Formats: sequence, C-alpha cells, structure tokens
Amino acid sequence: MNTSLAVWKEKFTNDLLNSEDAKLSKYNIMNKDLYEELLQEIKEAKLASKKTSLQYRRVSRFDIIEVGNVQRLIAKTKSDEILHYLPVKEIFDVIEAAHTAIGHGVRDRLRMEIILLKALTSKRAKEYIINIKTKKK
Repeated sequence: MNTSLAVWKEKFTNDLLNSEDAKLSKYNIMNKDLYEELLQEIKEAKLASKKTSLQYRRVSRFDIIEVGNVQRLIAKTKSDEILHYLPVKEIFDVIEAAHTAIGHGVRDRLRMEIILLKALTSKRAKEYIINIKTKKK
C-alpha cells in the first residue's frame, strides 16, 4: 500500500472512531471485535430454541450472508436490497475501491458508486472520504 494512502487510511479510521457518529450508536461505527461479537451473537440467536429479548432484537435487526468463505453482517430490510455492515478498518478500503472503479472520479460519481456498493456506513464517513478525494493536490 502506498505510504500516503496508508496515512490517509489511518487518519480516516481514527477520525471515524472519534466522530460524533461513533458516539451516537455503537452500530454506526464498529471495530472488528464488536463486528465479530455481533456475528457470533446472531449465529447463537438463530440456533436458540428459546430466545432472550436481546436475541430477538439481534435477529430482527441483523442477518448474516456468506460470500465465499467470509460471513458478512447485513441489515434486515423489507426489500431485496442488501445493506452490509462493515468494521471500521474495512470502510476505507470499500470507499477507495469505489473511487478507483470510477476512474478517480469526482464527488458526485464517487457518491453514486458508494451508494451502488450499498455499504452501510455513516453518512459522515462517506462525506469525509469524498472531501479527502476531491481536495486539490
């Protein structure tokens, strides 16, 4: 990974973890440990014959899909749309991939590509990376 890209990724991750979004709900911005913990709780809740109130909440809000050998946490929606939850360390990579996929495009094309990826991250996280990418070099 390019050194400046690694610096951006580290700054982005730190800013997200310290942002207001992270303080509003622990599910807006999740570290890898919380993400893995939620995956485990949901697996256990699905297998439980008698569910606790916490397990009912988990099962009604989240689901798990398997992509290859990787299990992903998704939001339950009424439509067929799949919204992925991501650990904070993966958010930058997803947004960077979208940026590269559109040929290092400007803000509006990047925003559309991120929407198409359907990564469930906070609006602030998306805006932050868009602002970084559109600043003059």
